[in-house]
Amino acid sequence: MRQLTCLLVALSLVALSGCSSFKSSSSPSRWSGQSSKASSSPSRWSSQSSGGGAAEATDETAYMRDVRETVAAVAEGGGGGFEVMRQVGPVAASHGITDWEGNPATYRAVGAGLAQGGLSVDSFERVSHDIAAGSEVRAKLLLEGYSSPQ
Repeated sequence: MRQLTCLLVALSLVALSGCSSFKSSSSPSRWSGQSSKASSSPSRWSSQSSGGGAAEATDETAYMRDVRETVAAVAEGGGGGFEVMRQVGPVAASHGITDWEGNPATYRAVGAGLAQGGLSVDSFERVSHDIAAGSEVRAKLLLEGYSSPQ
């Protein structure tokens, strides 16, 4: 909950200031190899996972599906970036994921959900700006998901 509050405060500051040089607290280097789920598998989201294979892929696929569907519903209802991120936290928690803000799969799934929800390119750019919070990496992941929704 504290992470969500911090994210919302950071997103609010970026949106209010219009600052594009906001430095996110989640650096891209955190995204490779660190755990996004409190479990016995420290490499849960790493592409260099040692074991688990199909079960881990299924867990990530289910997480991404649930995020995509949740975000699509928010987008269809006219919700913006802040509402999208407010809804992602509980989905991540239901999957046991605690560091969803540092998980690249989250942003790909959010982008896919925005596309599935029917956001126009202009609306996507506005909403993704709020969600990315000045992070070029997050913006790229959102665009990847939006460009090729599953």
